Amino acid sequence: MVTDHPYIDFSHGAKVIGDEQSARQLFLTFIEKLPSYQDELNALRNSDDLDGLSDYLHSLKGATCYTSTPALHYHTSRANDWITQHHGLDHLTAAQKNEFNQLLATVSRVMSDLRGLDLSSI
Repeated sequence: MVTDHPYIDFSHGAKVIGDEQSARQLFLTFIEKLPSYQDELNALRNSDDLDGLSDYLHSLKGATCYTSTPALHYHTSRANDWITQHHGLDHLTAAQKNEFNQLLATVSRVMSDLRGLDLSSI
């Protein structure tokens, strides 16, 4: 059952939104849009638009507060906090760039895992 998945917590969404049914509906809407969110993340990741990537991560972090996806929220928050602390990726060492790329890869992996869920039991 999808509600037993480690990346989903409808009780968290219910606390933020007000009730579990609304949390489930918002989750389903989020999952439907997740392919485009992941495409945008990958496009920004491969571009030189660091301000756009920072803005995107900040927006995604906010959205995941409400979508019953605490693991995605956690990893997105880490990437967002990282890019904020290191303001200006062009001045980073190779190790720092690698660290940031690993954070983004984790966000993308969690997105992929969520996209692969069987949602018929929601």
